[in-house]
Amino acid sequence: GTMTANARVRVRAVTSYPNVTYVMLNSVTVPAGMTLTIDPGVVIKTINNSYNNVFIVNGKIIADGTAASPIVITSVKDDNYGQPQDTNKDGSSTSPSVGDFGSLCFFQGSTANSFKYCKIRYANGWNSQTWEFSGAAFNFINANGTIQNCEIKDNSNVIDISY
Repeated sequence: GTMTANARVRVRAVTSYPNVTYVMLNSVTVPAGMTLTIDPGVVIKTINNSYNNVFIVNGKIIADGTAASPIVITSVKDDNYGQPQDTNKDGSSTSPSVGDFGSLCFFQGSTANSFKYCKIRYANGWNSQTWEFSGAAFNFINANGTIQNCEIKDNSNVIDISY
């Protein structure tokens, strides 16, 4: 969906799970002038469809984890992260693969994005406005940001920058 105000994704507890995994069912759009902040320790898992699991950013994302509490964006099939780890409740019958997550797409006017201590896995990125395939986890199109101390692996490509 499209954000209508600044938003914060927080660590949340439900029953016996101290940090419940968020499941991303569709793309998230951050409009110009708005900020999506993702708190340290948050785990976001995406359903297997790279076309519908894209962060479309015309505003800004601040995803500053810590060494002890990294932020994770991965496949719902990745049983290595989250609470519960087996989020799709299929045991070991499925394995994550490239394309389970689309990408983080930043467009003209999107500046000062920040990613620290994040783990980004299984992306196969598309430029969600022109549908140009880059294969990258991060797509910066006339935009900018900082990526520090992040683990970006098991993706088709890492970063695509276009001006």
